[in-house]
Amino acid sequence: TKNERLELPPFSCFGHEWMLVLYPGGNGIANDGKMSVFLHNESDRDAGLEISVNFALTIRDVFGGAVDQSSSSLKGTFRTDTEFTDSWGVDDYFEREAILKPTSNILHNGTLTLDLS
Repeated sequence: TKNERLELPPFSCFGHEWMLVLYPGGNGIANDGKMSVFLHNESDRDAGLEISVNFALTIRDVFGGAVDQSSSSLKGTFRTDTEFTDSWGVDDYFEREAILKPTSNILHNGTLTLDLS
């Protein structure tokens, strides 16, 4: 279902709070059949911070191999004083059907492994 949001547990890195958000059926502007993924800055909204970050997102198969590296060089400037630049990611990240296909060896017991580095 489009716009259905899955929030992963928050984590800390370099003194800031972050969260990965997946849209398995795509967000509102993703093409049909595409999964969307975003990195959210969850740091204090009142701090008025601006944080520049380079990050990579990679899907791993059941053997640990990289399935997709097309989004391996994302860069974003996160602001904590507005809702509109607190996340960066990809609307059309990966074909949902390819993830669900048993022969692709992407899901391990229904679990998707997504590396963030």
